[in-house]
Amino acid sequence: MKGQDYFGQVFNMHLGSGFRSIKSWGGAICSLFLFLVITAYTLQKLDILLYGRDVDLAMSTSTNAHSVFDEFDASMGLYFAAALTSYDDNREPIDDPTFGELVFNHHRWGRNSDGTVSASGRKRI
Repeated sequence: MKGQDYFGQVFNMHLGSGFRSIKSWGGAICSLFLFLVITAYTLQKLDILLYGRDVDLAMSTSTNAHSVFDEFDASMGLYFAAALTSYDDNREPIDDPTFGELVFNHHRWGRNSDGTVSASGRKRI
């Protein structure tokens, strides 16, 4: 019964004109490409498994994406948020001074419009 349908017929795929398969260069190339992709993936996973390697993440860095004259503030969507709480199951806010103090400081430095370089130091927000 294995390999037969409910009516006792063998499973066959007929492509028309009595053909069961069509051989083509395009199909051969696609099959070869798929085989190479699966082989490369298997080798990569075996390398990680056998040698205990970490997975690498790609990183891209953009230099000089912003000029020294660009300013960002809340009107442009720049917001910061932070909270201090104990690490437990209590979901209520805890304002305990023994946790420390969370401070935001504003630093400004760079070139002025006249070309000079300046730093304004820290300003507590």
